[in-house]
Amino acid sequence: MVPKITHLQFLVIRILGAKQRLGREIREELAQEGESRSLPSFYEMMARMEKDGLVEGSDRIAVKAQSGAERRYRATEAGIKRANEAHDFYASRPDNIARRYLGKTHRRKPRPNKDSHPDLF
Repeated sequence: MVPKITHLQFLVIRILGAKQRLGREIREELAQEGESRSLPSFYEMMARMEKDGLVEGSDRIAVKAQSGAERRYRATEAGIKRANEAHDFYASRPDNIARRYLGKTHRRKPRPNKDSHPDLF
């Protein structure tokens, strides 16, 4: 079955895993995966992911290393479910496609934090 999320949304949820992370940290990890985005483009994507129920963003928090505030994100139960479906799809593809989208976590699916999502896994 074709994934119901884009490869970029899959990468974001894979990066988040069971953690809550700053938007800056997510952008840095995406860049390491070869998926760099401008700041406005990244936050527009995250807003769409929030609207679709794939991630939840916290209120802006002050960050010591910079002036201003930044949002933290975490994957939702629905986001992890969709990412696991995408993982299964990519894992069933030829190796070059699987390596591209699954990267170093080729055999691992995103896992929720059991405290945040006690009904999963």
